[in-house]
Amino acid sequence: IYPAVSSIVAATTEEIADDTYWLTYWSCYGCLFLIMDVLEKLIGWIPGFYTLVIFSTIYLMLPMFQGSDKVFRTIL
Repeated sequence: IYPAVSSIVAATTEEIADDTYWLTYWSCYGCLFLIMDVLEKLIGWIPGFYTLVIFSTIYLMLPMFQGSDKVFRTIL
């Protein structure tokens, strides 16, 4: 819920930096979701797989880590 609400708030403000941050987040989250969907069929039975996915999502989401920006700039 936090990313959706923050994206709506960012879209209504005049600042461009927050728009860029949340667009970057949604791009990274979409790629994570696609990768998780494929890996779930292969290694979803391994304990800790979903915990890793949750922590990855939190890393991408929280502004204090700037995870989505790091992932977008280095990997995507």
